[in-house]
Amino acid sequence: MARSLRRHAPRLRFAMPEGGYFIWAKLPAGTSAKELLREALKKKVSFIHGDVFSPDGGARDRIRVNFASHPPETIEEAVRRLGAALRSLGRGKRIASQEEESPATPIV
Repeated sequence: MARSLRRHAPRLRFAMPEGGYFIWAKLPAGTSAKELLREALKKKVSFIHGDVFSPDGGARDRIRVNFASHPPETIEEAVRRLGAALRSLGRGKRIASQEEESPATPIV
């Protein structure tokens, strides 16, 4: 997942985990995790926004992604979609949601 994040979402900042199942990433300045989640869901990928884990809601610029519950090829595609969602927000574009039969691939 770290390699995929560096390739497809290089604007995210994160530390390599020494264990566990998740990577915590910091979003670029001015990016809201909730806004990114809305854009990511349009691309059929999800994550947990950081303020869920913050008692005062202070982690609005953080996301938690899971690297342990999916095979590498699924993670690669999910992170590619996440990177596309991040770029869409960066350009200020809102891409119209297209209905698809497949549910969002969670990387939570």
